[in-house]
Amino acid sequence: GRGFGIFGKVVASFQSEQEVHIPAQSLIVPLVVPRSRKPSLLGAMLLGPRLQGLGYSTPMLKSLKKFGEEVGKAFYVAEIRDNKKS
Repeated sequence: GRGFGIFGKVVASFQSEQEVHIPAQSLIVPLVVPRSRKPSLLGAMLLGPRLQGLGYSTPMLKSLKKFGEEVGKAFYVAEIRDNKKS
């Protein structure tokens, strides 16, 4: 592809020779489409450390998991709509 699509423009790639630094206490939130048996991974969102070095609380982690599911559903629906237009 050209690096464009419903997911936006690709601005970085982990397959390059550039060094990628992920700060300690970062959080990777999976973006998934929930399925009855196994969720489908669409991508991930990287969140850096919280202000003042605080960790992510259990309620916040639960909310971010739900957010990742909702974002995944939205991307999935957008992809289906885009494919119908083609």
